[in-house]
Amino acid sequence: MDPRGTHLFSFCPFSWLWKSACPGCGLGHGIAYLFRGEWHASWQAHPLALPATLMLLWRSAQLIYWQHKHIKSLTIT
Repeated sequence: MDPRGTHLFSFCPFSWLWKSACPGCGLGHGIAYLFRGEWHASWQAHPLALPATLMLLWRSAQLIYWQHKHIKSLTIT
């Protein structure tokens, strides 16, 4: 989905109550712009989009490593 486009539906309760977007919505747009390579638009949408994305990727890598290590230890014993 294009972050610049109009939303048809949102799970954000703030957007249901108020027509302005909440900070979390800006973070989602910022991450979407990052994956499109639009760095300036990402920064304008939310300055923490890049750190949040890096943190999520780091945590995902940790969980994948832990799962691989855990499954490997179960098959050896």
